Amino acid sequence: MSVVEEICLYPALTLIGALTVCYLAVTLGWQLIRGFRVHFLSSWWKSDLRQYGNWAVVTGATDGIGKSYAEELARRGLNIVLISRSMEKLQRVAKEIEQQSGRKTKIIQADFTGGDEVYTPIEKGIKAVSIFSIAVNNVGMKFHDEPIKFIDAPNLRQKSSHFI
Repeated sequence: MSVVEEICLYPALTLIGALTVCYLAVTLGWQLIRGFRVHFLSSWWKSDLRQYGNWAVVTGATDGIGKSYAEELARRGLNIVLISRSMEKLQRVAKEIEQQSGRKTKIIQADFTGGDEVYTPIEKGIKAVSIFSIAVNNVGMKFHDEPIKFIDAPNLRQKSSHFI
């Protein structure tokens, strides 16, 4: 019995196999296209973020991911409002961003463990800049000493939480 004759004996299995191969080929092809776009084209073809406003606000902006966001947004042409607890770190990061990108920065010292009163100085500081549409909330909070999901967090208005 030839291969063609065997394939004809099992048409349902042949169809399932062909559909599976097509699905995998399309899925892999799409992932390759997306990967190429993200990793290669993004360095040449950048979105103009200034269409959303001249300023971006970044909380937790003095270390780690928050600092990286602030630097990248400044590199892409936006002025940055930096919000964090440490005034010394805020001043250092603001100076770095201004030197590296030539963009303006504004710093707001805020400790989110203090409760609702933290929002008043932030609101006043943000009103001083032109309209913005980009906000990166990168404040890390830890409740008690055990990790919990945000959805299961206790009353967020209680002062039992503290920064990581």
